[in-house]
Amino acid sequence: MFTLVLTSPPELQDVSVRQEHRRRGVAATLTAAAEREARAREFDRIRVGVSNDNEPAHALYRRCGYVDVGIAPRRVQ
Repeated sequence: MFTLVLTSPPELQDVSVRQEHRRRGVAATLTAAAEREARAREFDRIRVGVSNDNEPAHALYRRCGYVDVGIAPRRVQ
């Protein structure tokens, strides 16, 4: 499951994979689907927000080619 917020640029949020299905490439597949949808809507980039302490997500997005652009974290409520 994921949410693609159609801001400019779009933001990928809430990528979630059930525990029993993790480490099988599901999150990478969901990320690729969000990227395809963004491209279909003629966006050339996508933003991803990840909690500072979520190292597995950071590793996933690094493997997918994402880089930290240095935007300060924001508090989600």
